[in-house]
Amino acid sequence: RTDAIVRNLKDSNNYTQERKLLKLAKDSGCVGFAIGVESGDEKILGLLNKKLDLRILVKATELVKEAGIPVKYFLMVGVPGQDVESIEKTIEVISRDRPESINVAVVKPLPGSELFDLWLAIKIEERIKKKKPYIFSQDEVLKIWENVKDAKKKGRLVSKDIYEGNNLMIMNLLEKLMFEEEPGLK
Repeated sequence: RTDAIVRNLKDSNNYTQERKLLKLAKDSGCVGFAIGVESGDEKILGLLNKKLDLRILVKATELVKEAGIPVKYFLMVGVPGQDVESIEKTIEVISRDRPESINVAVVKPLPGSELFDLWLAIKIEERIKKKKPYIFSQDEVLKIWENVKDAKKKGRLVSKDIYEGNNLMIMNLLEKLMFEEEPGLK
């Protein structure tokens, strides 16, 4: 996997092993190095359970470019809790690291995924607050996410009702998700 260097890179001054590996990759015909960065915001990375150290990312990108291999970053927009400040942090990372290309995907949470459970919990909170659309702060989203994770630990999955078909409100939210052009973006 191409992101193994990023995940295993330690903060040190000696990158001999990584340089050898990248030279071998280049000599073997590697034409690109794609990194799933997702976001330049530590809070969003934590919410996505992404174990990426943005301080190491800059060095990894530099090493890959030094080997003559183009770098591509994969990014996500529409993550619950992502706000203007979060997007600005991502732009700062792109400006700092200067990958040769980026790919930006709009998040579409799938039923059964943790991200879907978070999206669903947020939509339920919107209904409870009777505000549509209600824009949650990052801190509110992180609190909702902690509640979702706590419920999952106790065996109560937010999306469980969907599979059993017991909750009309959740079914309506699921239908909205499936036909909403860009869920999570406001």
